[in-house]
Amino acid sequence: MVTAQANLGTGIFSELSTSLHDIMGTQSERYNAKILTGEESCKNMLRAKAISNGANAIIGVDIDYSEIGSGKGLVLVCMAGTAVRVSNTEILGEVAKRAIERIHELNEQLEDWHRRIPDIIKGLPNN
Repeated sequence: MVTAQANLGTGIFSELSTSLHDIMGTQSERYNAKILTGEESCKNMLRAKAISNGANAIIGVDIDYSEIGSGKGLVLVCMAGTAVRVSNTEILGEVAKRAIERIHELNEQLEDWHRRIPDIIKGLPNN
């Protein structure tokens, strides 16, 4: 299982705008944008965690939303899913197959950089 959380401050202008939308019965575009930002952040975190665990897909994703901070204007977006490794990528479309291959290439590069960090630090001049 992989999980991710993003908390977002809404700000005073969003709060005022939302109050007006609440009175008029319309949607708040500012809140929708904040929630979308939280969702994208969580998706990226889930993907990173899945890749670092050797997975190449996430299934059964659950998304939850909540207000936190007792009316202080904080929105919490939480996601959880099951990280899996699809071994038969032939069942996927060509675009998905290439994307998975590219993700693995990038993950290998990242791991290589992580291995090199101690040597890079050793080569830095002491201040």
